[in-house]
Amino acid sequence: MRQQLGFNGLISTDATPMVGFTAVMKRELAIPTAIQNGCDMILFNKSLEEDYGFLMNGVKNGILKEERLDEAVLRILATKASLGLHKKQAEGTLVPGKDALAVVGCEKHRKMAKEVADKAITLVRDEASLLPLSAKKYKRIYLNVIDRNDDPNSDFVKMWKEKLEAEGFEVRVRDRRTRLSVMDLADPSRITEEKQMLMNELYRSVSDMKKDYDLYLYVCNMENASNNTTLRLNWNVLFGLGDDAPWHAAEIPMLMVSTAYPYHLFDAPMMKTYINAYSGNDDFVTACIEKMMGRSEFKGISPIDPLCGKDYI
Repeated sequence: MRQQLGFNGLISTDATPMVGFTAVMKRELAIPTAIQNGCDMILFNKSLEEDYGFLMNGVKNGILKEERLDEAVLRILATKASLGLHKKQAEGTLVPGKDALAVVGCEKHRKMAKEVADKAITLVRDEASLLPLSAKKYKRIYLNVIDRNDDPNSDFVKMWKEKLEAEGFEVRVRDRRTRLSVMDLADPSRITEEKQMLMNELYRSVSDMKKDYDLYLYVCNMENASNNTTLRLNWNVLFGLGDDAPWHAAEIPMLMVSTAYPYHLFDAPMMKTYINAYSGNDDFVTACIEKMMGRSEFKGISPIDPLCGKDYI
């Protein structure tokens, strides 16, 4: 950063209590070593007093040179001065007032959000030549939203359903809350109306399914999070009957849209048409549907390998 990019600003470590930092070496060595090797500031501590002691000991035993420490302190002070923090502290304006919240959702930022969505959304593959969609060709859509929240009436599900219906589609939403068990099959009295509908879904013939739906649309809204180191698609299955797994990918037109995690093709390689939208907010969903309908071109270029190194494209 300093030599190749010419960056002369403040550099901070990432959070030092994290395993990536703590597992490399003893903390008493890692703290001064991080500063000696170019970081100017430590982010978060296990113990502030202990880390300060480790830093001072690092100076005493030669791990951290005084000139490097002075340089780090200078950058910290310069950063504070450039932000006017000393003046704001004297004026009592370090914390903005409530009126500063007016900038949230302002027209300028809304316009930027729409531009980002337009440029970001990526058509990863369309081997089935499914796109663009039209209500004339794919009138009846079966919408299966895979989310941590299985509520078919959630705001996110309703947003997709309403936007698709506004395009002229007839949309049926999969209720992923419904589960079947061995006890249900053994005791018919346990079969509720919702479970009966699912039973019909499981044991329905391929020809019957084709009579009911023109397009099966998966929307995966599986957002990753800090310390959530793995994220995999989990299908609702019963005795290998498929349930809402894409067992019928070769039978009817099928499309998957990911509104968060970009690696779902790892678990759904049978998807011949797949879109990474990166976000599930209204601007991104609206832009995604515009592109699905062919009114806007896909401009995004995948920043990652959506197949995770596999070669089953």
